[in-house]
Amino acid sequence: MRDSRISFRAKGVLVFLLAAGRGEDLSLESIAAAGTEDATEVAEALQELIDSGYLARERQFGGELGESAWTITDTPDQPETP
Repeated sequence: MRDSRISFRAKGVLVFLLAAGRGEDLSLESIAAAGTEDATEVAEALQELIDSGYLARERQFGGELGESAWTITDTPDQPETP
């Protein structure tokens, strides 16, 4: 929660994802429905989490629009600081 690389919105989405049950069927729309952000804002938060190493998505079926498996962590590799 103290990672200054990501927004408070992304932190909230991360907490939501971490609290979800293993194997829970989540979508952009279901995440947005659980809060006050719209799907575009949730997508931006998810991209922040991907860029900072908290979330990885692997396409499972159907190419670009197919299902994805998400791997979520609360301890991404942090860049070393001098």
